[in-house]
Amino acid sequence: MLKFVAAFIFSLTCLFTQAQTNIYPGNFRFISVYGPLMNYWIDSATRKECTILLDSILTTKRNWVLNKNNDFQFVAIKNNTSIKSITKYPQLNINFIEYSTPAYIKQFNLEIVDSSFIKEVLSILRLEVRLEDKNQLVIFEKDLDVYVKQGPSNGIGIPINGLHFTKKGMLETLKKSFSILFDSTTTNEAIDLRVAGAFVGDNFILAKTNGLNRTQVSTTKGISKFKYKAQDQLIRWGDQLYKDVVLYGKNKTLIPGTLVKAFENTNGGDNSHPVFLMQEGRDILSNKNYTIQLAAYLGVDAYQYLNFNTVRPVVKLISGYNHFLLNEKDTTAIFEIQMDIVDSTKKIFLNQISNGVDLSSVTSFESLESEIPLTYDYLIKGKLKEISFEIKIAGDRYLREFYLNNELICVANGNIAPERFVMLDNSISPETMNALFIIGFNSFFQ
Repeated sequence: MLKFVAAFIFSLTCLFTQAQTNIYPGNFRFISVYGPLMNYWIDSATRKECTILLDSILTTKRNWVLNKNNDFQFVAIKNNTSIKSITKYPQLNINFIEYSTPAYIKQFNLEIVDSSFIKEVLSILRLEVRLEDKNQLVIFEKDLDVYVKQGPSNGIGIPINGLHFTKKGMLETLKKSFSILFDSTTTNEAIDLRVAGAFVGDNFILAKTNGLNRTQVSTTKGISKFKYKAQDQLIRWGDQLYKDVVLYGKNKTLIPGTLVKAFENTNGGDNSHPVFLMQEGRDILSNKNYTIQLAAYLGVDAYQYLNFNTVRPVVKLISGYNHFLLNEKDTTAIFEIQMDIVDSTKKIFLNQISNGVDLSSVTSFESLESEIPLTYDYLIKGKLKEISFEIKIAGDRYLREFYLNNELICVANGNIAPERFVMLDNSISPETMNALFIIGFNSFFQ
């Protein structure tokens, strides 16, 4: 808030409002206790862009002009970090801090009873601005908290843990925040901000989806709705279920001998038993009821049970083509499931960030490790109505690639359900695409 420390300071402030006045850049100090956002300040061009936009806002809102012969000293807030002494006044200093939601609540001893705040707020940005005279008395001081929430996005790719902003997004956020902080007519102490997110650079997704239409999917109460081929498509997702499999005896489950052999050849671990993991799915428009059936051993984590009196399910999928998509009693698809498969031809560039929409958004910042091969969480391969298909799941189970006959036809984002996707082959029928979605987004791959 504004503080008038003495009459002469009040007079000085009035002078600022009447005539254009030079002020001097001081220290721009930054830290994140959440993620890599502050790595953007390594780049001198980013610092320059920030200074230019700030100068424009100061001129518009306060009739103050940053002295062009001096630059902000951008300094990371760390233990034992020395700050360069600046002797030019009046001097503007800025603190830019990013908190995780729990750290923010703890830092300011907040009693948050609204559980939606903890659930919805991804992180908090805090901007603190302070203008001082040569005696280090405060001429102007104001703070603003920005509550960052997930907003709509067209991005396709692998999100970066703990980073919700592209460089452009961060600078636009600072522009909006500074406009509020230096506006004498506003008294905001906090604002909500919805963000589209940032995605890690790659050599296999963005180039293929650049400029292509993104189809948004809305999911409510287990029903996913989206438009494909000018028609509204509806997929209903059922609950996770499992069915015990009895391999021997008079009550044994009627399954093919090859599947019995596959169960026998798999070590499910102690205290486990054979099951079918099952989930129903319905393609409403095509009037087709499906059931996912995955053969597995189901057990418990004995360590957790003995030491914490809790039960953690342990799932061991059966290898080979022993998993099915059933349409009523008919087999629509048969497939195998592999886990943790490294594809050395596909790269993740940890020093690149994009908006997941277009190649022109790609920016870079320093990283200890700039390039790593892609690891697929799951690789599903099989036949869908005698057509070869693959579904590749990566990015902590958030990115899915769909292939037919070895050709990439669709890329989608989502974990619990599809959120958005890009079609690379619009000749694929809705019935086929929906069947692939029911396999690829079944709850056992979450």
